[in-house]
Amino acid sequence: GTLISYSVPSAGPVILEIFNIHGQRVATLDQGLRPAGIHTVSWTGIDAEGRPLASGVYFYRLRLPGGERGIDRQTHKMVLLR
Repeated sequence: GTLISYSVPSAGPVILEIFNIHGQRVATLDQGLRPAGIHTVSWTGIDAEGRPLASGVYFYRLRLPGGERGIDRQTHKMVLLR
């Protein structure tokens, strides 16, 4: 699988999601309250229904709702190879 690390500046809710190139959410990797610091999750290329996804370009987006500035979003591109 692929390890995805993300940083949370202060304790609070996070949502880490995977999207395909069409902007469709295919999986949610992490969701809930997390303490401040660096967190790591693993993704094995499986969608929300447990099916393996095809090789290609995907994006993971970290959302930090409820911060001082509202919702912070960080999006990163990755390539899934089978």
